[in-house]
Amino acid sequence: MNQKINETEKKIIPESIQLKRSIKIQYTNWRGETTMRTIVPIELYWGKTKWHNEARDIDRNDYREYAFKDIKKFF
Repeated sequence: MNQKINETEKKIIPESIQLKRSIKIQYTNWRGETTMRTIVPIELYWGKTKWHNEARDIDRNDYREYAFKDIKKFF
């Protein structure tokens, strides 16, 4: 399975990783709950079936992985 990343995502995540800059995203978790998150991306990688972003979640003070298919919007 090949999940495409749009042009905005191609630029935002790598730039944020390089600059260690936080970004805001709208994210829907596996339970279907949609929230705003402030994250600092650390790594972009291809998992077994989809693109993932490992990041530090500022609001939750924890490290998390976010599947790109579940990131609904970048701010």
